[in-house]
Amino acid sequence: MLTNADYQWLFRKAPTMATSIGPDGTYLDVNDAFVERMGFTREKMVGHKPTDFVTAESAKRIEKEFLPALRRTGKLENKPIAFVAASGELVECLTNSLVDYGKEGEFVRTVAMYTEISDAARANLKYRNLYRSTPAMLHSVDADGKVVTVTDHWLQKMGFEREEVIG
Repeated sequence: MLTNADYQWLFRKAPTMATSIGPDGTYLDVNDAFVERMGFTREKMVGHKPTDFVTAESAKRIEKEFLPALRRTGKLENKPIAFVAASGELVECLTNSLVDYGKEGEFVRTVAMYTEISDAARANLKYRNLYRSTPAMLHSVDADGKVVTVTDHWLQKMGFEREEVIG
């Protein structure tokens, strides 16, 4: 049976950048891959909020978009976030986050994993954001006729959430 120390070792040694964020919004822990990429020590990051290590635009997005979505759905999928490394380098990532709830339904922590965005992925994300924000009622379907993307205007006019129509 795995102990808490075993789980901590697994978290810290995972090859993907990951963080654990507590109920107060501060880092409980950051793994080795994240520490190495960001260039800060674990001690410098733990106890501080993610907004202390991101661009102003990402900080705003965390407060206005990500936190409300996490409270509503308990997860985030492929959301863009831009960190500022200790060297000043911009580290653009996509985050996938999951809220961990206790036995009584209380918030315990959020575990966030980060994938650095390549140039091709960055261009794709920019195109997807441009498409979604187009002030027209557009939708795209795949070869099977399933909806793969819709504009925000389409969702607003039709009264649906994106998750209800994709697929």
